[in-house]
Amino acid sequence: MQLNQELRCRMYRGLLLEDLGRFDEGRAEYQKAAKLAAESGDRGREFTALTNLAASYAKVGESRKALQSFQELLKRTTEWGNLAMVGSTHNNLGNQLLRLGRAAEALPHFFAALST
Repeated sequence: MQLNQELRCRMYRGLLLEDLGRFDEGRAEYQKAAKLAAESGDRGREFTALTNLAASYAKVGESRKALQSFQELLKRTTEWGNLAMVGSTHNNLGNQLLRLGRAAEALPHFFAALST
């Protein structure tokens, strides 16, 4: 139970730090949460932490880093075989590509998200 509480606290702390404009510190919390979740085999929380990490880059305009993070997450979720996570990541990846003005590349990700 202690690990569960620590994971939850790190995720909330990351969100709070972002709300305060302290994005680097927030991302550090997401990274710690993802590592803890991976070590404990909690793929759900690992997925959430890594999604928050990638989205954090997008929030501050680090579009290329956000894109890279979502691409890495897509590889990971595909290896896991969790279709809901794969679909969600395809959607996030498509949105990130749209933000970069790369609509033609985004479209297949949206179709992949819908098919899952």
